[in-house]
Amino acid sequence: MMDFWKTEERLWREGAPAYEELMTGDCIMVFGPVGILERDRIAESIRAAPRWSSVEMSDQIVREHGGKVVILAYRARAEREGGGAYDACCTSTYIREGDVWRIAHHQQSPV
Repeated sequence: MMDFWKTEERLWREGAPAYEELMTGDCIMVFGPVGILERDRIAESIRAAPRWSSVEMSDQIVREHGGKVVILAYRARAEREGGGAYDACCTSTYIREGDVWRIAHHQQSPV
């Protein structure tokens, strides 16, 4: 099984290319101040934002369902170069498409 925590870190740090590679075709994401986004708007929004230079995840919980769905819940503390810290409670849902795991949903609630 893939290392979901490393994948989450990739999404925080690598930006649009990682999202485009890892998202399902019908992925949805909810970002506190931005709102509800679908796949095309997700990639567009990520391209427009500076990437995070670091992210620390704590209070990590993993739930696996039937070998086809994995849900992550965690608290993130991230920083951008020249910017302040960002704290959020997050969830991500991954689904298995054949032999590949893809992110179908992600949510961030600023703390």
